[in-house]
Amino acid sequence: QPQGRCQSFTQRGAHRRSLLVLRGGDGSDGDVETKEASHCRKGALVLLKDKPCRVSENAVSKVGKHGAAKCHIIGIDVFTGKKVEEVCPGHTMMKVPSMKKTDYQLIDVGEDGTLSLMDENNELKDDVELPEDATLAGNIKKRFQKEEDLDITVMKCLGREVVIGVKASKNIEGDN
Repeated sequence: QPQGRCQSFTQRGAHRRSLLVLRGGDGSDGDVETKEASHCRKGALVLLKDKPCRVSENAVSKVGKHGAAKCHIIGIDVFTGKKVEEVCPGHTMMKVPSMKKTDYQLIDVGEDGTLSLMDENNELKDDVELPEDATLAGNIKKRFQKEEDLDITVMKCLGREVVIGVKASKNIEGDN
């Protein structure tokens, strides 16, 4: 298959909104729906070149004499922030992954860049690293060194987790 082309998703006799569970995923976070390329709107989350992207533009060409409408979809990778483009027929079924955002309390920042986080059930999570974004990573380190109580927002998509935000913790208990 030529590079830059959408992967076709054959579903003979199946309903277009059926679910596909990606193998190696983690249950509901690995669920993927499908949607026709011509129906992908700005802001929608779709897989472009196997990367989860937010659609920033979808230019649909008119149906020609000998072919189907074409879609030129431009999206921003939700993990890296890089632009991703794909051109495909309008009837191509695009994969739409699920995404989950969760806030955790920051417990520690390891020297290797690993974050120790606690969820609302007081369970520890030690498998998330500082973000690649140097500004956000620096902000987290600086505020942690000042001993601020922080909440870290983690986005999970296709089994991959990335820190996308930091804010002052609202669940601060008083010393009574």
